[in-house]
Amino acid sequence: MKWRPEVLEYWAKAFEQAETGYSRENRPPNIVVIEAENKWVRSPSRGELIGRDSTPAFVVVARYLPLARGQSHLEGILRTLYLAQPDKWKLLAKWVSKLRSGALDLDGFEEDQRPRFRVPSGVRVTVDRLSAGERSLLINLCMILRWLSKGGIVLLDEPELHQHLSLMRGSLAVLQSLIHDEFGGQLVVASHAPEVWDHFRAARAVVDLGGD
Repeated sequence: MKWRPEVLEYWAKAFEQAETGYSRENRPPNIVVIEAENKWVRSPSRGELIGRDSTPAFVVVARYLPLARGQSHLEGILRTLYLAQPDKWKLLAKWVSKLRSGALDLDGFEEDQRPRFRVPSGVRVTVDRLSAGERSLLINLCMILRWLSKGGIVLLDEPELHQHLSLMRGSLAVLQSLIHDEFGGQLVVASHAPEVWDHFRAARAVVDLGGD
């Protein structure tokens, strides 16, 4: 097959237009990679705000970058959904409630531009004060809602990390529904945990790679 660089040029241009709002709903399918590690949030320094990152938008592959304080940071993603994509913000609230049954409520932003969440005790907390499992769930949902295109693929590595098994089983089912129902996409999971395999074996959706 002859190499055609114009295909990638067209793809890159389509994503650039999508990020400026020109044709967000028509951008090509892409890949969202959610790695096993990096499921954390860096607390801002005193007086630090989430800046507008000058780096290019994710073109084909989107990844979570916890050290950044811009478009790839969890708080930056939440602010973008809240201010620029209210339809996605409503979807986030909807799917968070499916995961946590109302135990974690999105509760807007403060003057410091940081999002707040209301936990079962009624206390309002910032993202870095949530549990590791709650942050992991938020990162998964936010990366999908912010970056996944129609017909795209989500690669999720070791979802059992940072989550209690009961929460992990429920979250897999919710992520599958979100990706399929809202995006017509596909979820691909890599895991060593038998509990994860059992979840997908029920749907005959397991590929055993073998090896030691």
